[in-house]
Amino acid sequence: MSNNTNNASNSMNTSDDNINMDMFCDKFLDIEIDDVSDNDNFFVATKNIANPCINRQMGIKEFLLPESFCHASFMLMKEIEKHNNDNLCLDGYIYPALYCFRQYLELTMKESIRRYKINYCNANPKEVQFKSIHNLVELFKELKECKDIIRDFPSATINNVSRIIKEIQVFENKVDFRYPFDYMKNGEKPDPSDRVVYNNLSQLYDMDNMKVMMQKLYKFFDGISNLAYIEPQYD
Repeated sequence: MSNNTNNASNSMNTSDDNINMDMFCDKFLDIEIDDVSDNDNFFVATKNIANPCINRQMGIKEFLLPESFCHASFMLMKEIEKHNNDNLCLDGYIYPALYCFRQYLELTMKESIRRYKINYCNANPKEVQFKSIHNLVELFKELKECKDIIRDFPSATINNVSRIIKEIQVFENKVDFRYPFDYMKNGEKPDPSDRVVYNNLSQLYDMDNMKVMMQKLYKFFDGISNLAYIEPQYD
């Protein structure tokens, strides 16, 4: 695979299109990387503190996950800017960038709803889970029911955020950020009679505008999250 990719990379770099193939992951491979062996494991525990800790504390993970997905989307958008003359990078990196930001939106709303119930409705933290909803529009409707924190924002801002959230959800329904195609389904799960359907919706989108909107949405939902974590002070 790596050799074939290198050959393709060399041939495309010398073509008239001058396409930069930096997006291919073989550039990250160590020069003498071995094949997967019988002794290999993916997760290897260590006591070296210069390594990531998975599940350090659930309380930290609750706000760290949405923040990290958002940060990852911003970093990917910056990476796309570096390759703005390379259609492979532009058209490729935008999917994980959008997915990470869409995942941030879902997680931050679920986090704020949960924290609101704990801090404002005296719910037991051990009994309040994340909502089993993945639709962003439905999550935002529930978030708007958190009256004690949502009222701190102008109604015009809330209405406009609601409109943008709906726009993102409708767009995701048309263009999946995770998979290359959809199924024309006969049932709930794909079976041999289901047909692969490629979405023909092809359109250039303003990346600078997307970056500004991502920042505006982050500003709004970060404010919501901060209020949800503050225990109310009643007279």
